[in-house]
Amino acid sequence: MTEQSTISDKLQSLQNNYVQELPSILSNIKDTWSALKHDASDPVKIEALFRLTHNLAGSAGAFGFQEISDKAKEVTEPLRNALGENSSPTATLQLREVGELIQELRSICRKHLHSSTTHISIPKRSSTILKKTIKNEPKNKLIYLVEDDQFQGKQIALQIEKFAYNVRIFEKLSPFLEALEKQLPSAILVDIGIPEGNTGEILSHMHLGLDARTPLIFISNRTDFKARLSAVRGGGRGYFEKPLDINNLLSFIETENTKDLNENYRVMIIDDDKSQAEYHSLILQNEGLETSILTNPEQVLEAMAEFDPEILVLDMYMPGCNGDEIAMVVRQMDKFISIPIIFLSSENQVERQLLAMEKGGDDFLMKPVSPELLLSSVKVRAKRARLLRTHMVKDSLTGLLNHAVAMERFNDAISLRQRNPSPICVAMLDLDFFKKINDNYGHSTGDRVLKSFAGLLKQRLRATDIIGRYGGEEFVIVFPDTSTENSINILNELRRNFEELNFHGEETTFNATFSCGVADMLQFKTAEAMMEAADKALYQAKENGRNNVVKAKS
Repeated sequence: MTEQSTISDKLQSLQNNYVQELPSILSNIKDTWSALKHDASDPVKIEALFRLTHNLAGSAGAFGFQEISDKAKEVTEPLRNALGENSSPTATLQLREVGELIQELRSICRKHLHSSTTHISIPKRSSTILKKTIKNEPKNKLIYLVEDDQFQGKQIALQIEKFAYNVRIFEKLSPFLEALEKQLPSAILVDIGIPEGNTGEILSHMHLGLDARTPLIFISNRTDFKARLSAVRGGGRGYFEKPLDINNLLSFIETENTKDLNENYRVMIIDDDKSQAEYHSLILQNEGLETSILTNPEQVLEAMAEFDPEILVLDMYMPGCNGDEIAMVVRQMDKFISIPIIFLSSENQVERQLLAMEKGGDDFLMKPVSPELLLSSVKVRAKRARLLRTHMVKDSLTGLLNHAVAMERFNDAISLRQRNPSPICVAMLDLDFFKKINDNYGHSTGDRVLKSFAGLLKQRLRATDIIGRYGGEEFVIVFPDTSTENSINILNELRRNFEELNFHGEETTFNATFSCGVADMLQFKTAEAMMEAADKALYQAKENGRNNVVKAKS
């Protein structure tokens, strides 16, 4: 059974359960209406009936009962008009009108209860999600290089392998195509000038069988339009000129391999109507999003702290507090001040929708909302929010954590180790003679060196390591759960790899090095003391002749 059919079955089960619950929902509406008839000015009873019919309007539409939904909306209108902004009656409730509408609503519901259940259709999963189910997943650290110049192929491979990739070189297309049938790499590099038949046509057919996250990239000495057009027609997703900027190339490959996976956004749905919340949750899960449901809005702060959502989907009208009030509470918290908030409601008055938006919302979707609209709104806003957050925490040039965020995470790591002791080290790194690189080769070349160094750190270090640009040509690395000896071994391996990278000036090739100081928590108990000790050790490494790693002394 496929994952999509499983979700479809769950949705159908939800609908079946909903049909069984309809009599109880109608009974509650009838009882509340009977109580209201005896005191038409009671705001509590008016609001209770409004919430019941409001929820019915949304849930019935979601589960395919549009006629019930439309009639429930009609019932909510006179109830809404009788309530003011603070749930106090501002107009006389038209009892006869409400009574007639409720009678019509009950009649429509009874009709649907005795008819066959409508099947719920869900949108087809997008191609990006389907591609994730392909069994022959590309290997994260394997690259195929098709290059007929043996010397150039080896030089390119040596540079790429410094970033912890494995490279297989093919001088002809036939062995490459045979290897491709056995194992997919994370990327394919092809010299566009390889002299073997109609290369573009062969590669175009080959590309049709590739997983979407296996980018086909052309490399060439040529810079003309025809060469680039040939690459596009050959199915190429990237085109890089020789001599290759290895960091830019690998950054492109990493982005291509992870861009679909990065859409696994975390969505929190807050709705007191559990059936509606589960319905919207399944629609989002079907597209690969992670969801969390909260039916008690008073628990929102604890739930958000635990789940750390990237976007909130809120029902507008709930008992205890409304969606716009939740939005205002969330906006009081610095951590969540920029989180996108989408309101879901059967509210059709534009003035009330705009008022809710002014209180912290980013979008307002009318219930019943189509699955396609819900998915589109959630994904677009979550993607935008993630991009903005990335720019807030990352250094714009290198893509590493900026100074403030790196130090904040370092302090958090120290606090954690003070409660649960385990080794932790910090390293201060500085590129040697970086001013000379800028003076001799220009600032744009200097920027390429910084980006390549950052790329090497990201590829070679663990996801749990904290890597930041401290400022200028200085960098900081925090190694959680790592001894001083192991940290120094890792840094020396990085140092050797970095000094073997080739950088290209206008008319020459050059290399660069870095110096490093390391301090651990066993000797220096606080983050401030560790940073100061690592900085002194870095100074000593410079005094020792540069291109070396020095351990801090207490």
